[in-house]
Amino acid sequence: MGESVNLLTNLLLASVRDQQGSYHSHALVLDLMSRCELMLNDALQWVLVTTPLLPLAYQTLYSLETWLPDTVSVVTVRDGERDLSKLTSLHDLMHMDRHWTHALADRHECWLQLGETYLILYPAVIRPRSINVISTQRTPAFASLPLDSTTIPQEHSHLLLTLTRAFLHLRARQYDQMAADILLLTEYIQGKQLTSV
Repeated sequence: MGESVNLLTNLLLASVRDQQGSYHSHALVLDLMSRCELMLNDALQWVLVTTPLLPLAYQTLYSLETWLPDTVSVVTVRDGERDLSKLTSLHDLMHMDRHWTHALADRHECWLQLGETYLILYPAVIRPRSINVISTQRTPAFASLPLDSTTIPQEHSHLLLTLTRAFLHLRARQYDQMAADILLLTEYIQGKQLTSV
């Protein structure tokens, strides 16, 4: 069961003592809440999607906008039952192979996401076969959705409200309230991490 975006917007405005939206407009709160949901989704992997990708022969660099347009961050790349190794930086890749742009093999061994723009599959393959890319999916902006029927799962709404409220307090220069919201967020996330271990 979820809570409507319209209800959450009204709760946010009430929590920052602006029920009429005179300082924080409804449009601003919706935009901010959409951006916060996108951040939390990316950080906590709320909405994952698996996308089949057929690489091109001799190519290592893939534009996320072209090949995986709804992707925020790649979580893993799977070749059949095998997960490719994740690299953390271009430096790691160059340390492995200074000529990585020309490396060829029968199968990919590792991957690297460069910012929000590119995915590198190393090494390039001669005879490509389909792989699966598991990634966090871009969530739609709330302003483009029907607010009364669009819902947020209850297990996510608390975090979303707290993070959005922190930004609203920052905008109003209410730093003590913002710090309290950030503390609540930190405690909640740490508690979730402890229970998932």
